Amino acid sequence: MRIDPAEILVRYLRSLEELKHVFIGGDMVGRKIGQPAIIVDHAGGERVVRHRMDRFDFTLNFFGKSKSEAAGLAYVAREYLLERFPDQVVSNYYVADVREVDSPVTLPDYGSDESRFVHQIQFFIFEVDNG
Repeated sequence: MRIDPAEILVRYLRSLEELKHVFIGGDMVGRKIGQPAIIVDHAGGERVVRHRMDRFDFTLNFFGKSKSEAAGLAYVAREYLLERFPDQVVSNYYVADVREVDSPVTLPDYGSDESRFVHQIQFFIFEVDNG
């Protein structure tokens, strides 16, 4: 596959009405301190089935003005990712499954003094054949 898997995850999260007020991206560029945010970090993966399926690992960082705001974002996104992201087609890729590696946990960002939660997931995708 020749797609950056972060693009699939970011595009999906940005499509969710409940997260429209949140900055969502693959880095912090353009984000203001204190703005609710979800930053996706591609953490690895592997080819599962030759020419057919890949597994991608991600750490999602949820930032908020308070611990409760960051936790709220983490658990809303967790619900969508685990319960609704599977069986979706995003950017011509079918999301076959999503697994939770570690549930959301608090991890303060001492550099910015913001509250942060992190969540680790894996998702399995294959390219949809349009031919």
